[in-house]
Amino acid sequence: MIGQSKLVDVDEAVDGIVDGMTVMLGGWGVCGTPAGLIGALAERGLRDLTVIMLGSQGSDPLHRAGAVRRMITSFGSYPGRFGQQLALEQRTRAGEVEVELCSQGVLAERIRAGGAGIPAFYVEEAMVGPFRSNDEPAREIDGKRCVLETALRADVALLGATVADLAGNLTWRDGERNANEVMAYAADLVVVEADEIYEVGWIAPEHVMVPGLVVDRLVASTGG
Repeated sequence: MIGQSKLVDVDEAVDGIVDGMTVMLGGWGVCGTPAGLIGALAERGLRDLTVIMLGSQGSDPLHRAGAVRRMITSFGSYPGRFGQQLALEQRTRAGEVEVELCSQGVLAERIRAGGAGIPAFYVEEAMVGPFRSNDEPAREIDGKRCVLETALRADVALLGATVADLAGNLTWRDGERNANEVMAYAADLVVVEADEIYEVGWIAPEHVMVPGLVVDRLVASTGG
């Protein structure tokens, strides 16, 4: 199975994603973002999705389509940062989307914990920021007040990769790696859009950042 090609077309890549699912999206802005997969998902007429993404700009097609009920994202992409043109801000102001804000490092760790089977962890309160609820469980550790953060998992992860082989082995250049790597371990179905796809063996084993074993479907990027 590891050597079997996982390459599919974009419609087959998003098949089986239904209303109410939790979807992780890799990328930050346009860096490492699977724009083709996101666009294809936005065309399916879905509703009530929970979307987890370090930024929010790349998820805009889903918000324009009215597919998202809840967004979990980082401080740096809160509604208003990019202006009224983004559908997330418009829908948030209209009460159509609930936004949970989390500092970027803590959000990445919540995703990593979900992939590692860790249900929750404590983090220093100063790292959490002002947007979290005062009702969060807290305790003192090494003289510092710490709050409990729960792990995140998803039904589906739509990821962007710089390079893949047909078996789904992945690697990235520079910042395109972002949250794509940790999300690959934190979802039941992992779908990857790759800029470059080669035969198995083209990526040197020591350069594989995510093994094909955890990737279910692979699609070629169209550059959109």
